[in-house]
Amino acid sequence: HFLARKDTPLKMTAEGLKGKIIGVQRATIQDNYATEKFASVAEIKRYTTADEAYLDLGNNRLDVMLVDAPAAFGGFLQKPEGKDFAFIGAEIPIGGGVGVGLRKADKDLKEMFDKAIAATYANGTFKKLNDKYFPFDLSIKQ
Repeated sequence: HFLARKDTPLKMTAEGLKGKIIGVQRATIQDNYATEKFASVAEIKRYTTADEAYLDLGNNRLDVMLVDAPAAFGGFLQKPEGKDFAFIGAEIPIGGGVGVGLRKADKDLKEMFDKAIAATYANGTFKKLNDKYFPFDLSIKQ
């Protein structure tokens, strides 16, 4: 997602971001995407941490940020300093979702995770929790 001031007149397209400064956390999928899609028209400013970028966004040293939505939601938008900001434009489907690391030998554990996750989708629990805590869809699009 793009993150910007709520009242931004910018369009989150190559043309709309021409000459603007886009903040990203260094060495992330957002960094790769911004570099690929916008480096020819905008300045990509890289940060070691998202918190450093949020600070520059709040102090008008960035026009927009390309962020991981769940992290930005909890790490910035729900804090007082994020009150004047919002996700802008359409969701950008980059990356493969969120994962959990398991040893290859733990096939039974993986199967238990897969079944539990499938059950939450099937019985509506996932949607109920998603809608309660997030203003965007966390589900895996398949």
